[in-house]
Amino acid sequence: TAYGGSSQLTDLLHTKVPEFKKHTFDIQGLDANMVERINGRLNDLAAKPADLAPTTVLFIEVPTNPDMKVPDMKPLTKALQEYTAKTGKNVMLLIDNTFAPGSKVMQKLKDLAPDLTALVFTSLS
Repeated sequence: TAYGGSSQLTDLLHTKVPEFKKHTFDIQGLDANMVERINGRLNDLAAKPADLAPTTVLFIEVPTNPDMKVPDMKPLTKALQEYTAKTGKNVMLLIDNTFAPGSKVMQKLKDLAPDLTALVFTSLS
């Protein structure tokens, strides 16, 4: 998980489905390179593919709250594709775009990585 809301959601999922494994990493601050940190954590997970579930789900916010940072989607999609190649696991990218519902992030993802499974949603809370 990459932000607080997804952390709470994955806690809830884990209580209902014990097979669901949660891996948390912290990406905060204006100087944090989100894609670099996500890629580093994906590489950590890829080192032990036998320990992974068949599908890895990555939750992110675009833009982040409260920093309003936007990850560079090109290297992010590349990192996810490399992770899939290394592990043989499926990847699903979930994007909370509550603070930029008109960002067309889904179209950008489709253009960059048409085979990437992604869901873009807007929180109503």
